[in-house]
Amino acid sequence: MLLTLLTSHELWSVDKQGRNYTVLVVVPRDIRRYFSYLGQPLVTIDIKSCHPLLHSLLYPENEPEKKKYLQAVQDDFWQFMNDAAGRRYDLSDPDQKDLLKEQMWAQVFYGWKEEKPKPNAVFARAFEKEFPVLWKLVQNAKSGKRGNLPRGMMATEADVVMAAVEKLASSTAPVISVHDAIVTTATNADAVRRALLDVFKELGLVPVLTVLPLTVQ
Repeated sequence: MLLTLLTSHELWSVDKQGRNYTVLVVVPRDIRRYFSYLGQPLVTIDIKSCHPLLHSLLYPENEPEKKKYLQAVQDDFWQFMNDAAGRRYDLSDPDQKDLLKEQMWAQVFYGWKEEKPKPNAVFARAFEKEFPVLWKLVQNAKSGKRGNLPRGMMATEADVVMAAVEKLASSTAPVISVHDAIVTTATNADAVRRALLDVFKELGLVPVLTVLPLTVQ
């Protein structure tokens, strides 16, 4: 099934940010699990906390706070912010973790510009307290046309993933992007991991990559 997606250009589309869309992206996850490649099971190499990691690029060179921020991203960014905000969610529940992420997108990364967090914006206040330099940088990046920051981050994400795909162009590894992740066969997972690590190294970043089964065994 994956072979069809790799060979049919009619099934590919690209948005303004450079994100690639295929049937594999838009089908529900419960159906996606039944995709395979020449009978081989598939895995997903996922960039953990990709957008929080990419926001570290806003820091100026040699900013001391950047080390603390990157450590939080490396360890578990969502757990860090949940703890900083008073453990608002049970992160063992995927639905509650999604709610936390929604609050972070709205209050910190991609909501309206806020010079000071509103009193009820607990995640924004926690983020400003923990990372005051990045808070100001994020707010400054929101100046001008609304949506510039998320569009820019999505474009960077797409560039990173597709650069990794291009590094694998001469190999026999089947690869297809799913926004901030790459799907391939289990035997090619290491090659995809190395390609992603090489691309992030060029940005001066070290991502946490997780390899998860996609295909039902």
